[in-house]
Amino acid sequence: PRSMRLRVAICIAATAIIAVGCSTQGSGGPKEAGGTQQVSVTADPASEVSATAPTVIVLDASGSMKQDDAPGPRIDAAKNAIHTLVSGLPDEAALGLIAYGTATGSSDAEKVAGCRDIKTVVPLGPLDRNAFAAGIDGLSASGYTPILSALQQAAAALPADGERTIILVSDGEDTCSTEPPCE
Repeated sequence: PRSMRLRVAICIAATAIIAVGCSTQGSGGPKEAGGTQQVSVTADPASEVSATAPTVIVLDASGSMKQDDAPGPRIDAAKNAIHTLVSGLPDEAALGLIAYGTATGSSDAEKVAGCRDIKTVVPLGPLDRNAFAAGIDGLSASGYTPILSALQQAAAALPADGERTIILVSDGEDTCSTEPPCE
């Protein structure tokens, strides 16, 4: 059996940034027999990222991120949190960025397309601070919240073995799936 360690840090972009890690160990996911699941809370999302662990950041750019209570729009708080995280990472970090909710609105008629609205903004690779800055700053909030699908896409972008991390920056719950994202 192969060894695996995958961490998911969930950041809530509102008045405070909170990271919750869902760690799984074993040769499969958290539902696998013999695997374990741990949840921890940390105030510093950068502490969840190590220079040796490939990391994908998943940014919520859904319509709710336009709310003005963070203070200011939640999307701005989320972008600032990612800028801060990226600025504190070592140059040798392997990092990618996925966003969802950017290409549709949030009407009922747009739900099917909105639940597939997930895009790779910066492919996983050596840290490119300029690409991250441009990618983050070029995003606008507008659509649905397909958290589970975005996490699955992020996991697929990571290597199959070894330690790796996903950081979800979001203000809410999945509007496309009822399954708990860590499971």
